[in-house]
Amino acid sequence: MREQNAYSDLYIEDAMCNMANLVDYVVNDLHRDADAFFQLFDASGIAREFGHGNPKYVSGMSGQELVIETYFVMGLREELPEQVFRAKHTPEHWYGRILAYAQWKTAAEFRDILKYRPCANLVDYYVTYHDKKEDSFVEQLCIEMHQVDTKETNLAFYRRMRAYSQRLLSEKSGVSLRAIQQYEQRQKSINKAAAESVLALSESLGCTPEDLME
Repeated sequence: MREQNAYSDLYIEDAMCNMANLVDYVVNDLHRDADAFFQLFDASGIAREFGHGNPKYVSGMSGQELVIETYFVMGLREELPEQVFRAKHTPEHWYGRILAYAQWKTAAEFRDILKYRPCANLVDYYVTYHDKKEDSFVEQLCIEMHQVDTKETNLAFYRRMRAYSQRLLSEKSGVSLRAIQQYEQRQKSINKAAAESVLALSESLGCTPEDLME
């Protein structure tokens, strides 16, 4: 990551607003998977233009227009509904804002941010960060992104393969959310966890207890 912001701060509020509306539109109006959309967004080249501060995209297009442009560039022709006005902001709206801010603040590519903070885990992030300053989210993101030389834990790998959020895995296994977070962040060693906890996690993830050992 570069040590400077991705583009001029003159555009950041527009970028956050438009990305908020984009994620909200994809999830709540199109009823589609946001992570799958961002793969298209990246492949279209628009994500890169947005991330580099091209005024055409960060300021000149609404969230819905960015979605339409992405589909057009990728050759996907279909009639898309109008975006519904919502008097109250959704978690998806919040995530779009924080995603745009994080990308601007770190100058990372969207695909790199979403590798560590995918939309699939939105509920976890919203609960933790929605009432905090944007920089608190970015600080944690930077910690994770700076650990690029550290292989992810086996627990995180199998959870990601099952497309489970940490919260969902906690509900399925009965292991506390905090414990799962600590194992995945290596704050605690799963090798020293209670056998019942490891067994519950492995059964929930469809692997063996040995698969989760480090």
